[in-house]
Amino acid sequence: MNRVALVFLGFLIFTLSGCGVTLGAQRVSNDTGTTTTPDKIPGEGIVYALPKTDFELVQAISISIPTSGALQGMFEKCSRACTATQGAVSDDSCNFSKQSKLDIASPQIRTIAVPDPTRLYQISPEAEIFQSLDFKFDILQNGILDKADTSSSNNTYELISNIATSAVKIGLASAKVAAGSPFTKGSLLSKHSTTARSCYQVSNDVANLVQNESGTLSCGLAKEIQVCLNQYDRDISKEQAAFEQIFNNAITNKVNPQLLSLLSEERRQRIQNAITKRNEVATLYELNEGKPKSASYQVVISISGPEEHKAEKQLKKLADEVTGGTAKIFATSENGSELFPRMVTAIKDEKRQYILEVSPPSYLKISKEDENLVLGHGYRYRVPVAAPVNIKVFPDDQGSNPIFSHTEMLQIAQYGSIASLPSKFKGKGGRVAVKHWADTGGLQTVEIGAEPIPTSAVKDVLDEGSNQYIARREKAETSDPELESLTRQQKILTLRKQIEELQDSLKK
Repeated sequence: MNRVALVFLGFLIFTLSGCGVTLGAQRVSNDTGTTTTPDKIPGEGIVYALPKTDFELVQAISISIPTSGALQGMFEKCSRACTATQGAVSDDSCNFSKQSKLDIASPQIRTIAVPDPTRLYQISPEAEIFQSLDFKFDILQNGILDKADTSSSNNTYELISNIATSAVKIGLASAKVAAGSPFTKGSLLSKHSTTARSCYQVSNDVANLVQNESGTLSCGLAKEIQVCLNQYDRDISKEQAAFEQIFNNAITNKVNPQLLSLLSEERRQRIQNAITKRNEVATLYELNEGKPKSASYQVVISISGPEEHKAEKQLKKLADEVTGGTAKIFATSENGSELFPRMVTAIKDEKRQYILEVSPPSYLKISKEDENLVLGHGYRYRVPVAAPVNIKVFPDDQGSNPIFSHTEMLQIAQYGSIASLPSKFKGKGGRVAVKHWADTGGLQTVEIGAEPIPTSAVKDVLDEGSNQYIARREKAETSDPELESLTRQQKILTLRKQIEELQDSLKK
């Protein structure tokens, strides 16, 4: 192999060994250190944050609203107690309540990844990466760096974003007497009344009594209610007796079956009308029957995660989070919107509170060495580790005995190690692509690659060197000095042309 070929092969080896790309990431700092976030980041480049783990406390809540009259469940018991004690009831037989009933399930804790503003890194535009490396940054809505597009759905609908700025007004409508109702003055009901006061006045007293949803029914008012209802009860009994008499007469007088059917149907309708009228009146005395309404919700309370390598303990109060507008509330039932104001009002009186505690694992070793010396200059990422997260629920702020306690091992990003991907790649180009887990920020998928030098370019040069060697050996046997000189010059020119073409190919 002649000197020109040796020089070219040496140049080729040098070029291949020095050809590559570098992905360099430097931590962003400021004059006070790296534990705070600077308001301005010097220079130019792509800046990204390492992920930090925060928590969400998910609390399922259901509410049940009675639709029966406030006095319906205790009226008979109160009447019997009044009769037995001659109006001097000393127990709670005449107490009533129409308050909403909350059912609060055990809470759940889940993790979410958010940007850590104290861990910012910058990739400089002067780096070789921007010359030959295709590095695509996909940013999630919360600011976390991620390669793949992400999306989310909720079959439920969010009812409120800030309760503090919206007025929640709830008032139980007191019984209103419409024109033509049995309670208007001069009505049939007033004529049936044997009390000193009209049944219209009695209904107003009932409405005023239950306006605050709780209280005690007096024996005197209970007696007046019963007197006002007696006539309607008697009408029902009268119609039922007439219905039975039809069949008694049919047996005695052998009534025609078709006529018996018509008479019985007419009496059934009269019984139903009497029952309907009695129920309408009972509604005005808060004695109507009805199935309770219920709705379910999901309350999501945000809890910030611990600082890097440090323990954390936080307290959250359910009522403060809901009424203060910091909690997100989702309805998980169809009538959630209708009962939402009642649910918020019921939670206002709820004293429940949560305490969340998390601490780094005991085996964690914190390094004091310079980050660049240990990690190099590659793309930085976190390796989340599992740490114990404890949630306790107390019924009030006095509690030393929790009503619920649960410890779970969860992946915490800021408790884990910081590592870097390779920063140097040999070849014509290079490629690094990463994808993160949305809940922890840890790496899910990593793709690293480099584009090799085209094999055809190297093969052509090596084949040419081999051909020259064979040709020289053959010509040594039958040499013609003048022809050999011309041939050598021609091949040198051809070789130089090929070198130039190869250099142009490497520069692309």
